Amino acid sequence: MRARSRCVWWATAACIVAAGCDRPLTVETPAPRVVADLPDSIPPLPESIVEAPIAYDLAPALGMLDSAVPRRFGSLADKRVLPSNRRVSLAFEASRSPFRVALEDSVVTISATISYAGRGWYKPIIGPEVSGGCDGDTRPRLRVTLISAISIDSTWRLGARTRIARIAPLTATPRDRCQVTLLKIDVTDRVIAAARSALARELRTLDREIARVVVRDRVERWWQAMARPIRLRDSLWLSVQPQRVALDRIETDSTSVIGLVLLTARPRIRSGPRPLDATPLLPPLRRARTSGSALYATLEGLLDYASASAELTRRLGGKTVRVGGRTVEITTLTLTGIGAGRVALGLSFTGDARGRVWLTGTPQYDTTARVLTVPDLDYDVGSATLLVKGIEWLKGVELRDFLRAQAHLSVDDLLEKARLLTERAMNRSLTEGVDLVTTIEQGAVIGVRASRETMVIRARAQGQAGLLITRAPPPSWLRTARRDRVTGATPARSAR
Repeated sequence: MRARSRCVWWATAACIVAAGCDRPLTVETPAPRVVADLPDSIPPLPESIVEAPIAYDLAPALGMLDSAVPRRFGSLADKRVLPSNRRVSLAFEASRSPFRVALEDSVVTISATISYAGRGWYKPIIGPEVSGGCDGDTRPRLRVTLISAISIDSTWRLGARTRIARIAPLTATPRDRCQVTLLKIDVTDRVIAAARSALARELRTLDREIARVVVRDRVERWWQAMARPIRLRDSLWLSVQPQRVALDRIETDSTSVIGLVLLTARPRIRSGPRPLDATPLLPPLRRARTSGSALYATLEGLLDYASASAELTRRLGGKTVRVGGRTVEITTLTLTGIGAGRVALGLSFTGDARGRVWLTGTPQYDTTARVLTVPDLDYDVGSATLLVKGIEWLKGVELRDFLRAQAHLSVDDLLEKARLLTERAMNRSLTEGVDLVTTIEQGAVIGVRASRETMVIRARAQGQAGLLITRAPPPSWLRTARRDRVTGATPARSAR
């Protein structure tokens, strides 16, 4: 403190002597005192929603159903006596077409056409056995329709509830009914009952096979990949910070079922050392309350003081300002951080006075002019103390107001670089066959933080984000079946 007082005294004496000699007044004020930085805080943003369509191929399970349900059943040689009339016997044979699959929303419709023939025999008390039927070239037909509702439960397993929706004649014409006129017996109902019995056994097997498909393994891989920090550049990191997952809806495409999963995240850019890896457990799957993708992220543009000083000097160096009837010419401007969210602006000048003075203030963003300013810029205590009689005219408001109005910086390019950097970083491969696809639009500045090392300009960005799943590995139950075929093992099958 005593040394500072001596400095003030000698500087004052030098100013007075210089004035007496009618030479330009010289002043060299000490730099402002540096204090600790304020704690960093970021305004909360809405949660981001990332769309992730997860597709699973149902073709193997549907193929299993097609191979398990016989293409032919019954035989005209297999005469069955009617329990209600021991003198009457019936026989039928049928063949079906391959199953055709149609998918819409979360419903799988499986259909086939059954062509059949039937014959009946009657043995009277006296006389030979008589018969009749529909076993010619033009056979009656049935339409079989199965409905399977696909779901994904909270434990990330596929589920299916398959039922027989309809088994009925293909048309309402006599051509598609088999009536043994002689015996007044309709064989159609017998064929329908036999087809229903054969299908019912296999539908339970189909539902069990689909239930063995586990979605969790694939989702867990990209969930954990998104939890790891992404390096943007030296000392700048992006953390996606996944929070929750929910099922929006189930769609279908060709023979695939697609679960549209929405991932909730809070993306954030952090400067400094690499954040610790986060390995959150994949939460249970819930039902989504909203639909669509919405990305919200905080962009951080880092403005170093050396670059800011060079830009201010380039624009204002050589400018002259009339202060108290005198003229000074700005030579250089030096911007530096002094802690507590404040900056110091060192003004070097020549003219009717020469030297350097310091002004301090808190930087803010002018939303109208879209520039970074220091609206409360004013002389530092140390500079004001040394501007004593003879040079106190420098304390006039003209120089201060000039700097308040002119010492501003554009940060648009800075934020655009931050946007492009973040967008490039978020468009990346998370794991094999899974890419994060993102578009980001530059948003409004939400804050400026001046630390002792740099200035951070933060903006709220919006955009869209989704997962592009380009290649789906086979379901676990299908991999098991393939391994069994290679090793010669017999896969376990449900008893019919």
